[in-house]
Amino acid sequence: MRTRFIVSGILLAIVLVVGCKRDGYVKNKKNRFKAKKYNDTCIFPKPEPRDFFLGRYQVVDSLFVGGQFKSKTNYTLLITNNYTVSDTIYLNNLWGNDESCLAIVVDSNFNIPSQQVNGKGYISGSGRLGLNIVTYEISGDVYLHKCLGTEK
Repeated sequence: MRTRFIVSGILLAIVLVVGCKRDGYVKNKKNRFKAKKYNDTCIFPKPEPRDFFLGRYQVVDSLFVGGQFKSKTNYTLLITNNYTVSDTIYLNNLWGNDESCLAIVVDSNFNIPSQQVNGKGYISGSGRLGLNIVTYEISGDVYLHKCLGTEK
């Protein structure tokens, strides 16, 4: 009986020590949150809506010019938060040539407001994330990019 009590106490101590390290991280595929220890309890911040968008996606980009299909390109899109306000994400390596644009997250959707990309004209668009698949459309003067990406 006494041995069972001691073993239970040791197991509880191990769980408390290992379960939450001071300023440690919980590693989850999509999110990494700093943990704070308060009265031997782990407290994790509430995730931001944009956290679920962050990551690398293998994208197939279909380019249409004047409504006619022109080409198909494969590239890796990196979605980051660049440590900005909680509703903003950045789409990096657009079209496979290191171009970036910002987008505003609303639920599982994002809007790409009109913006100039590397001085080559203005773009705008929208997209959606669901089940580790991102879809988005970006348009400019006479072109339209229809993109579908799966998380890497």
